Amino acid sequence: MQQTTSSGNFSISQPILLTDATLGLSNYFKWQDANGDQSFYNNLTLKIDQPLFSHNQQKIALRKVERDVENAEINYALQKLSMERSITSQFYSVYQKQMQYLIYQEELDNQLKNHKIVEQKVRAGLMQLEELYQSEVNLISAENTLENAMVSLDDARDDIKLLLGLPFDYDFFTVLNISIDSVPIDRVQAINRSLDVARELRQREIDIEIAQFSLLQTIDNNSFSGNLSLQMGLSGQGEDPTQVYNKATNNTGISLSLEVPIWDWGKRKARIRASEINLERQELYLADYKNEIVLTIRKLHRSLISLYHQSQKAEKNVRNAQLTYDTNLERFKMGKISGMDLQHFQNQLSAKKMAHTNAIINYKLELLNLKIQTLYDWEAQEEFLPEGLFETN
Repeated sequence: MQQTTSSGNFSISQPILLTDATLGLSNYFKWQDANGDQSFYNNLTLKIDQPLFSHNQQKIALRKVERDVENAEINYALQKLSMERSITSQFYSVYQKQMQYLIYQEELDNQLKNHKIVEQKVRAGLMQLEELYQSEVNLISAENTLENAMVSLDDARDDIKLLLGLPFDYDFFTVLNISIDSVPIDRVQAINRSLDVARELRQREIDIEIAQFSLLQTIDNNSFSGNLSLQMGLSGQGEDPTQVYNKATNNTGISLSLEVPIWDWGKRKARIRASEINLERQELYLADYKNEIVLTIRKLHRSLISLYHQSQKAEKNVRNAQLTYDTNLERFKMGKISGMDLQHFQNQLSAKKMAHTNAIINYKLELLNLKIQTLYDWEAQEEFLPEGLFETN
């Protein structure tokens, strides 16, 4: 006996989110040839399965996926803010190296002028020869310092070119004259804003929701549950595909199944307790992180006030150091102080200028940190939301 068969199955499954049911439609078609006797068979079935006495697993799964997506968006936005901080910090590093180079360039110019004065006075017999030697030492030292500053500036430029994806032969020079003004910042408002928009805080809340979902799923495991199944179908067989339902058989049925756990040796209870502990841990993490946010803003607020005062004092120190250098330069020209003494005042002037530059940069970077923590531009007094990904509460 020779028999040949060919069959195909088509099925559609559609979850129903509202009730956690699953609606399925399937069609099974078969052709058979047994020693020349051909026949066709077809079975069309519509079935719905409705879980009973359990949480809606489809809603839980959907909420988990939604939270995973939100978590991914948060991580993406945080990476963008981190990139902004890196680029800004690198820019200020270039600015700092550039200002350092300009300060040492000015110092070298002063040394060249002083060296000419010493040369003239030594030839005229108004200064000792050792003053000329000291002047040459100061001049060479200034040249070396300037060369080192140039190397540091070029290194900083290459670093920011690499960060921005620019070609290394791309040349640029920062021309900004950065200054600072006192920015009014309400500490309570800053704390509230930071709590409202903290992306990490939202991540902690998402972790709590996921832990709650896990707890619900654990409670459902090995617990009393059931399933109601309804089925409607037609099946038939004929020698021609158009005749399979001439004598169709109705396959309609309803079934109810129940699962009653009897004894699991405490496994379900232990899993529920583990999920509860995980949920409690996530809630503690959330409370701790709120405290960390408050502490961070309080420290930032104090730091900004202190850095602003330091910048004001540093600016005053630059003026005083410049006046001190100019006064002692005249004394040097009159032969009242040595070149080594004048070098001390030159070093002091350069150091105070760099301290002023660093104070401004530190204030700007701390202000940027506050902007990132609160997603608010305190200088411009306006909202700062990267690409509208998030909205404050």
